[in-house]
This record gives sequence, structure tokens and C-alpha cells, in this order.
Amino acid sequence: GPEGRVVGGKAASVNAAPYAVSMQYQNTHYCAASIINAHWLVTAAHCLANRAQVLGSTLVAGSNAVAGTASTTQKRSITYFVVNDLYTGGTVPYDIGLIYTPTAFTWTAAVAAVRLPKVGVIPTGTANLYGWGSTSTSHAASYPKELQVAANVPIISLSSCEKALGEKGRDVHNTNLCTGPLTGKVSICTSDSGGPLVQGNILIGVVSWGKLPCGQVNSPSVYVQVSSFVTWIAANQHFITYFVVNDLYTGGTVPYDIGLLYTPTAFTWTAAVAAITLPQSGVVPTGTANLYGWGSTSTTNTASYPSVLQVAANVPIISLSSCETALGQKGSDVHSTNLCTGPLTGGVSICTSDSGGPLVQGNNLIGIVSWGKLPCGMVNSPSVFVQVSSFISWIKSNQVV
Repeated sequence: GPEGRVVGGKAASVNAAPYAVSMQYQNTHYCAASIINAHWLVTAAHCLANRAQVLGSTLVAGSNAVAGTASTTQKRSITYFVVNDLYTGGTVPYDIGLIYTPTAFTWTAAVAAVRLPKVGVIPTGTANLYGWGSTSTSHAASYPKELQVAANVPIISLSSCEKALGEKGRDVHNTNLCTGPLTGKVSICTSDSGGPLVQGNILIGVVSWGKLPCGQVNSPSVYVQVSSFVTWIAANQHFITYFVVNDLYTGGTVPYDIGLLYTPTAFTWTAAVAAITLPQSGVVPTGTANLYGWGSTSTTNTASYPSVLQVAANVPIISLSSCETALGQKGSDVHSTNLCTGPLTGGVSICTSDSGGPLVQGNNLIGIVSWGKLPCGMVNSPSVFVQVSSFISWIKSNQVV
């Protein structure tokens, strides 16, 4: 099907849609997106089909001229994107995705966020459609140099939309939204995809698909109904943007099993969310420690996961030599940068999915769960950790994004 233009529109006035952004690859516009906050935009999933193209694209904001010639233009890169899990490709429902840019937009008269609708509200009446897509009603696309608006297009019922589309009507879903007029001459067209259908300053639709050629009689424009995805949009703006693995880690139950994660959204410090203290470099811990984790609590080969965080309090730290001896053949994998805990009498140990978690003394992170023998908690089966004090300088020097 045609993947998104505005037919039958006119040039939009300056700053009319400061949230409308052109997605460009090698200086060519191919889709649009709408700014929803300083780092995130919403677009159509089908605009995100080619990963290399998306990550190589430039977002052009703040300019009605597609060339980005306005003095108010802000250009941004894309480092991350997410597509709705239910989208299967083509002219189907769930055609929605999110784009992340690491450099925040600067709010001006020309660059602003659109508002999202309330969950589940079905829009009626008329709406405005913005886009840089083809303006042609023939099979030969013709692209405008300036942002176009089709003002006051009528929202039509899904049933009349399905009927007008004939066989293609089967692809219309209750999470879609359609606009007319069924008399033709006004429609979305190629490269309008991902762009905004708005009522006032509220994003009610994301351009998804329509029939080609554009603007024919009985050819409604089909959108993603944003109110069906407000929850999904909120839930998917979380991710890790960067991570680093120790260069010496070779995989499996070996030393140097340490890495760092970076999240671009700062944690808010509360009683429930706080940072741990790192130990002094080179200090070898002794005595007992506390182990925390959500890993398996089973001592058989069948894992069993708890619903709340577990603690093994006062587990004994054991010497590396007794750790190696207890592990037998596997003992050769224990390294001077590891740390081991007992008891060698069994019954208490790390287990599947505890990996990466903390072994602490007070508020000091002394160990990171690395590996152990299966099944968990057997006699002579020490738990093996990364000894954090061996990696303090590595941790400090690798916190660079």
C-alpha cells in the first residue's frame, strides 16, 4: 500500500506544527514523526523497518522547509528506537514506534512537543493533517518543498472506512482511525507516514496507510489511533543506552565477569532507591557478608523463582584456596580477582538469575554474583563472585559515554 503524502492540502503557516519532524536519510525525506518530549518522538512502525537507515537518519525539526533551511531548524540523530511488538509489517494494525534522540530538543516557537490524548478516547469531528509527503493524485509522486496541511479533514467511522476500502477494509482494526473525505482529492500519501493528525495540540493519529494513487474517491486515510497506545508509549520510554563489558572477559565461568550499564534518565534518590558504596581498591574482604537476589531458590535442577527480593545474611567469605579445592576441576577457573562464599556444608548459595547482583558488607559492594555449581546449594559448592575491590580503577575509567 501507499505509505504516506498530503494530497489536497496547502502550505502550512510557520510554526503551525512545531512538533512535526522530517525523518531524512542521505538528505531525502522518507517519513515524519511527532515530538512528544525532549528526547522522544512517535512515528509509524513501518518507518522503522530498516534499522541501518533509521540509525543513519537525521531528524529535521523547526523548519517547514523540508531542506531545513529555516534559522529555527534543529537537527538531531537517532540512537535508539522501539517498534510495537504486535506490528507484523505492512498495512496492518499496531503500526506505531518510538524514536530516541540523545540530544534534547530546545523548546522554541518552532520546536515543541505535541500533547497525547487521554487513554481510550475515540476522536470525532474534524482534524488537521500535516506532512511533507507526495501531493500527487497520479502514480508519479511529487514532493513539496514546504510542510503541507490538510485542514478540517473529516474523521469517519471505522465501518464506513472498511466499506470504502473494499477488500483492504479487513486490515482496519479498532486501534485505527480513518479520515475522509470519501469524495476524494484530500488524503495522506507516500512519505506522510508517521506524521501527525491533530485536533488542536493533541496528537490523535499517526499516518499509517491508504490506497494508491492517493486522493481518489472512496479512499480513506488510515491512521494509528494514538489514544489506544498512550499506555504503551509511556511504558516504552525506558531503556539502557549504553553498556560496557570488561575487555578481559572471554565468556562463561571465567574471571573479569564485570560490566557497566548506563541509563540516560537519572534515578531519583528515595528511601527505596539509592547508590551503593564501592570498596577501597585492593582490599580483600574477610568475615561474613549479605547476598541479595531474585534468583532461583531451588536446590534441584528445576528452577523456582521468588516474587520478592531474597537475602542470605551472614554468609561466610572463604579463602580462594579452599574455594578452588571445593570446586575440584572447576577450581581452575577461580582467579585472584574473584571472591568466594560458603558455607561448604551446603544449603545456602547463589543460583540461576542471581547473576550480576550484590554481595555486601554494610553498604559496601564487595562482590558481584558470577557463577557456581548446579544444582545450587549443594555441599562443597561455594558461590563465586567478582571481587569489586580489584576493579575500582576500571569502574571509574569506564564511566564515559
